Amino acid sequence: MAVSLWAAAPAAAQSSCTGDASVTTATPPGQPPFPTPFYGSWRVDDPIRDLPSSASVWSLIDTADPFAIADRLDNGGLWGAEPARLGAHGSSWTETRFRLGDLDVTDPAGAGAPLLYPDLEALEAVDVVSALAPVELGGAGPTVALVPRRPGTTWHVSLGAGGNGAALQSAGGASSAPPIARYGSWVNGHFVASGPLVKDRAGLLVAGTLMRWRRLERSDSTAVGGDLGSLLTHLVLTPGPASEVRVLGLVQARRYPYSGRALYANRDVDENDTFWHLQGTWTRHPARGTVWSASGGYQRGVYEPLVSGSDAGGTIDRLTDGPVLALALADAGVRERWDARVAFTPDLSRVAGGRHALRAGIELTVARGRAWPVAPSLVGELVGGVPARVWSFPRGSVSSRRETTVAAYVADHVRVTSRLALEAGLRLETSRGSAAGVSNAIRWSSASPRLSARWTLDRAGVTAVFGGLAVYRQALPLDDFAVGDLPSLGSAAYQWHDLNGDGLVQLPGREIGAVVANIGSLANSIDPRLKQPSTREAVVGIERRLGERFVVRLAGVDRRERNLVGLVNDGVAADDYTRRLVPDPGTDYVGGTTPQLLPVYDRDPASFGRDRYVLTNPAGGATRYQGVELTFETTPGGRLWMQVGATAYRDEGPGGDVGFGVTENDQGVLGAAFAAPNAGTNATGRLFFDRAYVIKWAATYRAPRDVRVGVVARYQDGQPFARLVVVPDLAQGAEAVQAYPRGETRFTYTLTLDARVEKGFEVAGRRVAAALEAFNLLGTANEVEEDVVTGPSFRAQTAVQPPRALRLGFRVEF
Repeated sequence: MAVSLWAAAPAAAQSSCTGDASVTTATPPGQPPFPTPFYGSWRVDDPIRDLPSSASVWSLIDTADPFAIADRLDNGGLWGAEPARLGAHGSSWTETRFRLGDLDVTDPAGAGAPLLYPDLEALEAVDVVSALAPVELGGAGPTVALVPRRPGTTWHVSLGAGGNGAALQSAGGASSAPPIARYGSWVNGHFVASGPLVKDRAGLLVAGTLMRWRRLERSDSTAVGGDLGSLLTHLVLTPGPASEVRVLGLVQARRYPYSGRALYANRDVDENDTFWHLQGTWTRHPARGTVWSASGGYQRGVYEPLVSGSDAGGTIDRLTDGPVLALALADAGVRERWDARVAFTPDLSRVAGGRHALRAGIELTVARGRAWPVAPSLVGELVGGVPARVWSFPRGSVSSRRETTVAAYVADHVRVTSRLALEAGLRLETSRGSAAGVSNAIRWSSASPRLSARWTLDRAGVTAVFGGLAVYRQALPLDDFAVGDLPSLGSAAYQWHDLNGDGLVQLPGREIGAVVANIGSLANSIDPRLKQPSTREAVVGIERRLGERFVVRLAGVDRRERNLVGLVNDGVAADDYTRRLVPDPGTDYVGGTTPQLLPVYDRDPASFGRDRYVLTNPAGGATRYQGVELTFETTPGGRLWMQVGATAYRDEGPGGDVGFGVTENDQGVLGAAFAAPNAGTNATGRLFFDRAYVIKWAATYRAPRDVRVGVVARYQDGQPFARLVVVPDLAQGAEAVQAYPRGETRFTYTLTLDARVEKGFEVAGRRVAAALEAFNLLGTANEVEEDVVTGPSFRAQTAVQPPRALRLGFRVEF
């Protein structure tokens, strides 16, 4: 098995780090179009189909990558093709980027997800880079690189299917709380056909997947779910011995539960998405001379929530369903992007003894989005069961947003001595974007220097130290232009007088009081001096080889963000609030040893409707990540593949809104933390992806007689939260206030063990294999959520881990 993981570079780059005299300039087949850094990269290739997973990238990264945390427990596919949110090394999920082949496929809206569904059956390898990123990668968060499978030299066809249902899942543990999700059913079928069209000249790979899933959430008896259809083609042409042309096409259609469905009285609302992608790459890699690569592509995603103007709005509870605006901004729309890239590596073999490997390139991205609101006209908001506000949303207008980014980069990998290698690089970017019809343009220009080094301490190459410094700049998301954009005009929050106490907004509007906040005001704007957020990173570590097959690394990582983007309310001043102090027990809720006076802010009704929201860089917009990381892995070759990672870290900063959820406790969320004083109380603390202590272990073993075994185990500390105090008697309506910073209390730790066994047989010259997978094999039922509201049920379990689930599958190869 040829596998390189966590900073183990492709053979050429790895040999240059350890003192080998050769420095290869061409990217080998099966590798992403950028070099693997000295540290901070996780990769899995050959064992990718031996590990237990949901046939998606989300499950694989969440359970096996020691540096990454996802926003859910997938348990083998509970969320099907619904995109997960990922964070690593202190980054916001909104900054996660994705590449397929040679081009970026990230949703330009800023959703932190790819436009496509990453189907493992169509991939040869998955790389995740979250530290010491090379200059070829932009953005400040992790990059997930999806390396597509290439055509084989002989024709090969693989057919497979798998599935499970309620009968193959345990009833759960003894906890009185329900599982956060459990299976209704899950079925997947796939095929891959690969081979030459013209010997040594042209090859074709075709991969397709059909998937359908159903799940039940918490105590619900009605299942939600969706389905997916995906088809990928990869044509590789070799017109000459020194050149190659690759053409990649992908078509997908998927249906899944609409993320804003909580706004509707009938929450059974789905969303239909369709996606098209086409890219082409030409490379020229002569034995001597400059290596050239040119890529271009177009992709389009269409997002259609299945709602109509006649669908009635419902009532949400802010503490369990999330922020109203985060749900309402899940618009229908179309997102498109055009990408072009030219890169070259000059032949410097005759310069300075061949010690330099120079890389340079230029990239152009044009992204465009059209969005139209689909939120219901009226929505009631409860806060901890207390009627708080009625929200009104307009419909009809369409927003058109556009963004252009031009980037140029250069890097030099220098073999200073037989033991010391350095890499210095610089990435220059300029971005410009705006929404049509309004004056809310953003223009950013930046320089991002990067420097890394690796020094082998002994001639045998057994021990080495490595480190680096880097500056990253955040990408410009299209969703930022929603501030002051035309479709938001008329959005407002009103007082809610629930006269009959039924928790439903009654019409005509006797229950609807005065306007509290004009959310969609013509006065809303983007600060013309808005700065581009940046991240500064420092890494230092040591590596030691243990025999021929094992490598252990110990590293420290420090990352600091500054100039975060947030919303402030310039139309309402501090004097428009009356501050009062509420007695509160503090962190020690039961023992009473930490009494405090909690500040609460009551808004003056005379200020209602004067809101003027500005997208700016608010004071206090900074985060800090500090971690110590220990990794242990096998090197390529042999029947056993294994990797173990353990991290101890803290990730601190201001969450965007009140609450512990991923759309609340994250620095990339545009919420109320800087716009409303009650949301700003104790807003800074441990962020959503902070799990303090994480251990992940993944291993595969290919035994004799065609038996394959894969195991993934994961321990991570509990999710941070703060106790909430619901204040019911505020003029602006009930609000929740955080009693202390998030992270001073946590939910219980998460522990999962997943396993997969496959046995192959030869039948009439064909390989036939049967597989059994088990997710949460130990049946662990630790809590994943608690009641966080002050009261007699504080810290009562509200949801536990998904129960043990088994899956059967088969594969036929010929």
